[in-house]
Amino acid sequence: LMIENGDFERARERLELAQRFAPTEGQSGDAAERIRSLAQRQLEEEEAAEWDDTPEPEATGKLDDEAAFLMMIGEYPEEIADRYQSLDEGFRQAFMAREAGQFESAYSWFEAHAEGAEEPILHYEKGLCLIGLQRYEEAIEPLRQAIALDSSWTEVKLEAARVCWKLQAWDDAESILQDALDGDEDNLAVYAAVARTALLTKQPGYGLEAVEVVLEREPTNRTVLVMKGQLLELQGHQARALAIYEDVVQRTWAYDHGEKRIIFDVNAGLLAARILLVRRERLERAEELLRGLLAVTPPTARWQFQLILGEVLLADGREDEATDLFSLTRREIPEDRPLARMRAAQLLGDEKGLAQLQDTLTDAQA
Repeated sequence: LMIENGDFERARERLELAQRFAPTEGQSGDAAERIRSLAQRQLEEEEAAEWDDTPEPEATGKLDDEAAFLMMIGEYPEEIADRYQSLDEGFRQAFMAREAGQFESAYSWFEAHAEGAEEPILHYEKGLCLIGLQRYEEAIEPLRQAIALDSSWTEVKLEAARVCWKLQAWDDAESILQDALDGDEDNLAVYAAVARTALLTKQPGYGLEAVEVVLEREPTNRTVLVMKGQLLELQGHQARALAIYEDVVQRTWAYDHGEKRIIFDVNAGLLAARILLVRRERLERAEELLRGLLAVTPPTARWQFQLILGEVLLADGREDEATDLFSLTRREIPEDRPLARMRAAQLLGDEKGLAQLQDTLTDAQA
């Protein structure tokens, strides 16, 4: 629509955003090709209109807000993004509030305006607000309404499947994703979601089939590669999984000159270290990976890696170092993580502390 109206700059900005935030390499390539075509058409029309010296309109103070809005909707298909732009200022304010994490205020607006509306965007945005508020059981209904109003909008189906994961409604997730594939069989994001569902439900067979569809077109997609490793682990193929994790670590291994530290894929590194610990092999490599992860992890979250590192040290016969690390970690584990605190007590051999934590957990569940 922007191209037909001669608004080449905004069209190119939209396409550049779509290319930048495209969820798959294929979609990014499509956006790049459209940018090249747009540039050629713009050049042709500019040459045809050289005689027209009408001054350009002056920029307004709303440019920053407009640019931010375009960036946020840039990942959507062009038709959907155009519909977002066609909605009124009240919608934009509610949308921007949701994007800023102001879910309560945004939800109030969408709840009032989505009732009986035929625009699927309003129901979708209402669902996103409820997700932001972690009200997942309520979120599924507006997402289903959005799907009913526009069955071609794949992203809504993906969001609905993610909510089903939260609710552990596995059959619903599989049904929604099958519907997404029926209407958008080339969408790699759907296959990745199918693989994620298989992983969550511990059904590696069909998950690996979905993974291979993605990797055939995007062989370096590290998120999907890591999922493939996890699915192989479910089948008992630890060595093959470890090889995949190590490959992803090597692909992403880099030196951050600003922070003066090594960085690499966190999930692949952690999963590789866990396999090495379980197999009691190359423990020095497991330690290297875990110390690397600790270097890039905020202090409040390091306890997760420190527990595993302590187990590696223990397996390597460095009991004193392990005990010191377990003691430190135990003090850092948040109160709302009772299972992790129990694990630390168990590793320290603190039977009294473990019993107290077990009693506390039992009382909380009663």
